[in-house]
Amino acid sequence: MIMKLNMNINTSVAAIYAMMLLLVACSQERTLFPTEKTDRVPLNVFTSFKADVTTRATAQPLPEGSSIGVFLIADANYTPQSNVKYTCQPDDEWTSETSVCVGGARAGLCAYYPFGKVTFSADTRTTLKNQAYTEDADWWYAKDNAAVTVTNLSPEIEFLLEKPYSQLSLEMIRNGRYPLQCKITNVRIELENGDPMVDQGTFDIKDGSLQNTTDVTSYSYPTSGPMHDTGLGVGEAARDTTCNYLFVPQILASGLKLTLTIDEREFSVIVPQADLGELIAGKRHVVRLDIRGGIPINIVEVTTKEWQSTSLDGGDATTIKDTTEIIIDGGKVGTEDWASDPTENGSGAL
Repeated sequence: MIMKLNMNINTSVAAIYAMMLLLVACSQERTLFPTEKTDRVPLNVFTSFKADVTTRATAQPLPEGSSIGVFLIADANYTPQSNVKYTCQPDDEWTSETSVCVGGARAGLCAYYPFGKVTFSADTRTTLKNQAYTEDADWWYAKDNAAVTVTNLSPEIEFLLEKPYSQLSLEMIRNGRYPLQCKITNVRIELENGDPMVDQGTFDIKDGSLQNTTDVTSYSYPTSGPMHDTGLGVGEAARDTTCNYLFVPQILASGLKLTLTIDEREFSVIVPQADLGELIAGKRHVVRLDIRGGIPINIVEVTTKEWQSTSLDGGDATTIKDTTEIIIDGGKVGTEDWASDPTENGSGAL
């Protein structure tokens, strides 16, 4: 009888020990069913493009196969975890080989997309720099949302992605009255009164702040390159040609002066400050130019649009939607939602 009782006790102890082993993961502090502030559980991740950068009423999830980099921000309660890769699986489930783990204290979290595209310093900071647009330079981030409390009792986070850059697009049309070849070999961008523009700065995805900025008085972008050996050729009528540039978001102190070298001659035009007074993060500012004889360059319109990519990792296309329109000098100034599909918006400057 005593032997049977001992066997039952041993069996119970073994079962309890096995259950304890099942509750340990991620670190010796993590449990699947947290009961104390020191218990750690894996983070559950969801990721979407912000609703205001799509034409949909709600945030649009990233497509299957997309990967983001997640940062657990260092504070008194947490040792940082940097650039942890999470990948979207079927049914919008996000997985990681090395999970971010959270405890009883609020966890600060931020992320970027696509994974591996951005170079960071030791923490959540990277560099923004004015440059000709390329797909490789285009990315998104999600800053820490102070309104959301992520702990071991509520370990879910939804990252809402937005753009750190502002985009300036020059859409050029060759008018039928322009008599020459219309080869553009250089584009210079500067402020009308000679004031400097912000050229680059240190950007922190943790809070979206920009610090340690440096200035420049003008940018000169050659348009020759592998695709345009002798310059950028501008076609007639609907065959418009677009040069796209990424800019550090900033307020413009005066009108934007554009100088184009066309058929070996320089022609300038001023975009009034009233029409474009700020380069806004997440916006695509479009200046439509008509190249013609007599008055060589004419501004047809200046528009500001929401900027949302459609092509990375197989994302669905978003469309352009007018929200405001003001007629000025035969052109218009408007605000629209925007899709950055290269087939819709032209190529980057080369």
